[in-house]
Amino acid sequence: MKVTYIKSATVVIEHNGVKVLCDPWLTDGIYYGSWFHYPQLKFTAKDFEDINYIYISHIHPDHCDVATLKDLPKTIPIIIHDYEEKFLKNLLTKIGFEKIHEVPNRATFNLGPDFDVEIFAGDNCDPDVFATVYATQKPENYTKTRQIDSLAIFNGGGKVVVNSNDVPINLIAKAFPYIVRKYPTIHCLLVSYSGAGPFPQTYRYVDKEKLEMAIYVAYNFLNYTIEYIRRLRPLVYIPYAGQYTLGGNLSGLNTYKGTLDIEGLPGELDTAIDRLGTPSKMILLNSGENFDCDNMSPSKSFVPTDLMLREKYIKEVLSLKKFPYQTDCYIPEKVDLLPKLTQAMGRMKEKQKAYGYYSPWKLYLDVGLDDFYVIPFDGGEVTKITADKDLTLPFVATELDYSLMNMIL
Repeated sequence: MKVTYIKSATVVIEHNGVKVLCDPWLTDGIYYGSWFHYPQLKFTAKDFEDINYIYISHIHPDHCDVATLKDLPKTIPIIIHDYEEKFLKNLLTKIGFEKIHEVPNRATFNLGPDFDVEIFAGDNCDPDVFATVYATQKPENYTKTRQIDSLAIFNGGGKVVVNSNDVPINLIAKAFPYIVRKYPTIHCLLVSYSGAGPFPQTYRYVDKEKLEMAIYVAYNFLNYTIEYIRRLRPLVYIPYAGQYTLGGNLSGLNTYKGTLDIEGLPGELDTAIDRLGTPSKMILLNSGENFDCDNMSPSKSFVPTDLMLREKYIKEVLSLKKFPYQTDCYIPEKVDLLPKLTQAMGRMKEKQKAYGYYSPWKLYLDVGLDDFYVIPFDGGEVTKITADKDLTLPFVATELDYSLMNMIL
């Protein structure tokens, strides 16, 4: 079995001539035009028309890029977890894929001769885990996960590759005893080492505080990586996923992302893994290179990115990018968004009722109008307050472009 690294969480896993493309993201400008690849990706969807299957772990654009999927042949079968919410399946159906296999938790799907994949819901369909993590009531008859992540274990020719995607360790940990019993030797673990969230880069802190918080967040995620390795004890682990570069007027925030450059991982992780006493060895791959589980070696040695060239590219190319809400979707005349927010609130109330989730917290939304919109989580209605009125605790306040908010709605 062979693992070929493309970029971020996009990999190809193949055995006996059967190729599975995992979490395809091959374009620039996902997340409303803000996320880009660096180094620039040399692959396009055309390079993967011979793929036998596509596995998609979850619906986030860096794992399920609509533009990429639209360019892939719709005859390629898709493999996803059998989620209770059908957001992902509905999206893939809308794009035009003809065959979508929904695989239940801990079920095995045959890919070809001596080649299988076992899919795990991110929370292992454990109602106690869901209720604890999401601070809600314990679901009844919980057999299909309501959250969005999944983990896949590929087994071919006696070799085992665990593709952990973005599954948080606190969600999946209760599945580890089962995994290590069934797969006592894991030859390769694809494991995330960073978080792709907005904290701290988009929060209102001075630059020094942002840098301190970014370091804290980065090392916190490394602890999750270390715990994955400690529990699964793979022979080899490949850090991947969550790799992106901000463009446009967000490009100046790259310095404050709560992530480490992959080039710095050997120094940060090797010592910690050595202390664990596991046999695990780190392998870093450049885009297009592979790791062969049969001879346990990479196709080429890793070549680090030139960080000065990256900064030059960000400054001279990415910083000049325009977002869709600044161009094609720009709305010069602003109107009250209360009707659209009320409509969205109705959908949220349905989920709150289904999940029993209510909270005294509220969201204050500033889109550049005279008033703040107030979105409550206690079952109430969307209202407006004047921008100069004191905000009442507990709350989250967020500020974003009017045209972007309109696009989201």
